[in-house]
Amino acid sequence: MLLLFLLGVALEGAFAAVLLLGDLRRSVAWFLPIYGTAFAIYLTALKVAWDEERPKVVQMVLALAILFRLTLLLGQPTLSPDVYRYLWEGRIQAHGFNPYLEAPHSEKLRPLRDEVYERVEYKELPAIYPPLMELCFRALAWPSTSLFKTRVFFLLCDLGVLWILFLLLRRRGLPPGRVLVYAWSPLVLIEFVLTGHNDSLPLFLLLLSVYAFDGGWAIPSALCFSGAVGAKYFALFIAPGLAAGKKAWALIFLPLVLGLVYWPFAAAGPSLWITAKEYLSRWRFNDSLFGLVFWYTQYLQRSHKIVLLIFLAYVLYLFWKKADLEKGLILTMGAYFLLTPVLHPWYVTWIVPFLAFHPYRGWLLFTGTVILAYGTFLSSNPQPGEWTEISALKWLEYLPVYGLLIADYVGRICRRGTETQS
Repeated sequence: MLLLFLLGVALEGAFAAVLLLGDLRRSVAWFLPIYGTAFAIYLTALKVAWDEERPKVVQMVLALAILFRLTLLLGQPTLSPDVYRYLWEGRIQAHGFNPYLEAPHSEKLRPLRDEVYERVEYKELPAIYPPLMELCFRALAWPSTSLFKTRVFFLLCDLGVLWILFLLLRRRGLPPGRVLVYAWSPLVLIEFVLTGHNDSLPLFLLLLSVYAFDGGWAIPSALCFSGAVGAKYFALFIAPGLAAGKKAWALIFLPLVLGLVYWPFAAAGPSLWITAKEYLSRWRFNDSLFGLVFWYTQYLQRSHKIVLLIFLAYVLYLFWKKADLEKGLILTMGAYFLLTPVLHPWYVTWIVPFLAFHPYRGWLLFTGTVILAYGTFLSSNPQPGEWTEISALKWLEYLPVYGLLIADYVGRICRRGTETQS
């Protein structure tokens, strides 16, 4: 218990050091090694707590997790300005504008421009977030927009993920100390608490879906999953993982739920998908296998089709293997991470809670190395929208992960062969 406490104190010190850096885009050369130190502490703590069942130890883990979050809440979201778009799109809805029709630079919105507007990236593009998330932005804009209030809301969603994970571990009869895999995750803490990314809301709904399904509550489970898709399109890509876990019928609820939450924005018509199409058809950042396919084809659209076919083939493989629910989710998310043309660090937060059930070493390591994607700010002035990758950092980010994934896969095959012979 003492060792775990000391590791927690050391991790708190690392997060305090991050706050002292100020603007992390401009001090990323210091941020990356501090994060690496925090991640090493986290891995050590995870090894200590993995089989821990003593209530006092688990309580200490949770108490320190809350302390980390309160500490990082004192900082400012400088790594990514996404939270300012949340504020902007909530505000314009409060003034009667449709965020799918009016991009931030619209002349109609000129009277609303202020310091929040100045921090919004891609001002020429209208909203990309799904309708449930937009409605959330609208609710958070009442009675007025507030950066702190918005960050606290997504922090509460993050704590909801932590609580549901704890309940799932207890229900499955697994050591509750495994909750540390999410509770102390530096990636989760930086992306959800310090930066204020909204993925904690759909992840909370996804965990609720898993918890409800595990308890035999079929309809609430399906509705929660549909809500997760309505809050973040990424959830749709992991639907096959749910289907592989014997939950394919849940997809029936998707059209109903999405139709209901899209209704307030129906006037946008085809404009609902303008930014999503831009994202899917033109953007590339921090890709791995997609980059290899693109190097071969030299055509973005053709590369998209190839990786989609690979992804679907892998999904069919999961159906054939009949993977359990959490394993199916991890494997589906992992395939997406490796095949997508755009992978920001906060996307990887989705896999973290499920590692408490299946601790794939490669994916656990990736929650540390993916932060190297922020090394893009080392290559040029950290201006909005500038993604200039550094090849050496990208190799350092992906090579160890692929190595561990391949080594573990080969190890499992060898063990199965040994068991068959015996």
